Amino acid sequence: MEDEFYLPPGFMDIPPLLFDSETNEPISFCKICGKDLIESDSDYLIQKSFRRFPEHRLDEVVFEFAICSDCNRRMHNELSEESKKMMEKYMEEEIHASDQITRMVMLSHEKEPDFRDLTGRCAVTGKNLDELDEYTIIAQGKGPKLVLGLLPLTVSFEAQEGLNELLSQKTRDFLDGFTQEHFSGPPGIEELIGPRRPMFV
Repeated sequence: MEDEFYLPPGFMDIPPLLFDSETNEPISFCKICGKDLIESDSDYLIQKSFRRFPEHRLDEVVFEFAICSDCNRRMHNELSEESKKMMEKYMEEEIHASDQITRMVMLSHEKEPDFRDLTGRCAVTGKNLDELDEYTIIAQGKGPKLVLGLLPLTVSFEAQEGLNELLSQKTRDFLDGFTQEHFSGPPGIEELIGPRRPMFV
C-alpha cells in the first residue's frame, strides 16, 4: 500500500459488530498480556472472524480478540523473515489500489463514513460479504475509539488461504500454536472446519 494513499487517520466509536460477542461491550483487554486497552488509551489491533449461514441469516463468530501494539509487534517478530516478506508482498500486490483510493475519498469527507462501507467486501477479492462463506475483519483501536485509515478492512477466508499457502512451515506452526493456546472449541471442531490462523499485520 503506497504512500500516495496516506491520509491522517480519523476516529469513530467502535461499532457493535466488533464488540465482544459475550459481553456486548468493546473488547477491553489484550489477549496476550491482559493489558486494559480502554483505560490505558492504548493502540491495539482487533480481529474478528465470522462464518456465514445465509439460510439462517446468521453470522457466527469463529474467533475474536484484541492485542496491544507491543504484543502485536512481538508476535510479528516471531514470524520467519521469509513469511514477513511474502505477507508484505501479498498485501501490496493483492489489495486493490482502486479500493484504497475510494477509502481515502470517503475518509477525506467531514461526514463520518459508514463502517459497513469500509468493510462491506473483501479487500483482496472484491467480493461482497453476502458472497463469502467466511471472513475476518481487521481493525485498529485507540482506547475507546476505532482508528480510520488503511484499516479497518475485511479479508475473506479464500484470501487468507491464499496467504497461508505462502507462509513458511515455521510460521504456520507458530500461528497454529497461538490459536491452540488462546482459543478453544468443541472437541473435533478443527477437523470439521480446519485450522483458523490469525493475521498479525
